[in-house]
Amino acid sequence: MSIQDEAKAQRDLETRARRQGREPFAQRMIEAVGDDTLRSIVRDNLRNVHDRAGMLPDAPPAPAKPPIGKGGWIDPPSVADWKPPGLNVMDRMMDAQDAIDRAEAVRRFNRLPLNGGKR
Repeated sequence: MSIQDEAKAQRDLETRARRQGREPFAQRMIEAVGDDTLRSIVRDNLRNVHDRAGMLPDAPPAPAKPPIGKGGWIDPPSVADWKPPGLNVMDRMMDAQDAIDRAEAVRRFNRLPLNGGKR
């Protein structure tokens, strides 16, 4: 495609966009996937703004008031009791990868000629 052809295609796109009351980039997206698909994407996005669940589970709610000790002092939380958020998710991911790695090691071990396997 020559530069002149590309310039004519851009002018045609801008003309079609103006007729529809859109920007040229929006017109190009609609021509690529269709108007109904883009409307569906926008509608789903607007509908699920508050219903989205994150990848990590929700943290348990914090207690309303911390326990108060003698003399009105508040006992600080113990460092030993604290766990970083998402630690259990990371542990599950690493356990799954370990299982995959173990299965691969067994498969490779069983292919060794000394163990009756074939190369």
